[in-house]
Amino acid sequence: MTTILVPVALLALILGAQQRPGQAQRADKKQRNRVTAIDVSKLGQGQAALAVVNQSTCKIPNSDGSTTLRTVDLSRLKIVADIVPGPCDETISGTTMNGKLIIVLDGVEKKSASGGDVKPRPDKDQPTKDDRGCFRGRWKLRGPNGRTVAVGTATILLHTGTHYPPGVHAAVDAAGNQIPCEECFQPGHFEGSLQGRVVGKGNSHRGCDICTVIAGEIEPPNAGTNAQAITFNIEGLLLCRCR
Repeated sequence: MTTILVPVALLALILGAQQRPGQAQRADKKQRNRVTAIDVSKLGQGQAALAVVNQSTCKIPNSDGSTTLRTVDLSRLKIVADIVPGPCDETISGTTMNGKLIIVLDGVEKKSASGGDVKPRPDKDQPTKDDRGCFRGRWKLRGPNGRTVAVGTATILLHTGTHYPPGVHAAVDAAGNQIPCEECFQPGHFEGSLQGRVVGKGNSHRGCDICTVIAGEIEPPNAGTNAQAITFNIEGLLLCRCR
């Protein structure tokens, strides 16, 4: 039998080839690219203030060939609300993602009296300045200690709904009659999305992405002020990298 002597340096290279540095880096990168999801369900209640910044009036063509003037309000909408856990909140997010939500948005709100092809609503007693609006801006959530917990961007559609037939099944009363939950022109109703990220030193969810939808109701302004009561739900997920 012939004995083969392998130099110590060569033996180390052979054994080390099974666990090269590149393999460890790829394994670590693969771990970092894995994510988990945490349910977020919040209830919000507070005040909204709508300030008219300016107006824009333009000529628009109608389907009958005529031209009318369409006026829209260029407005700023500020929402300040208390956020508490909702019915579908996971305990993990229910103990951390609460506090004071502040949303500041700039947008355009159409005036229903300024013309158009479709009547906003069949109700004759509706105010003329109460039609669809599109608002975009930023938000932040401050925890009970006043520190910022999360920040992000927001998009909100005001005075319009999506929960009506045929896209969404209507509710049924005791007699079997269908009752639409909303109309396409729904006064006071809003829907939108909140996207962002969890921040703050010491926050267990720091770095997690926020993917949520928001929907609720804005009440008419209080007498003599522009303050409006607002209630809403926030539903979605925290998307966090595995550790």
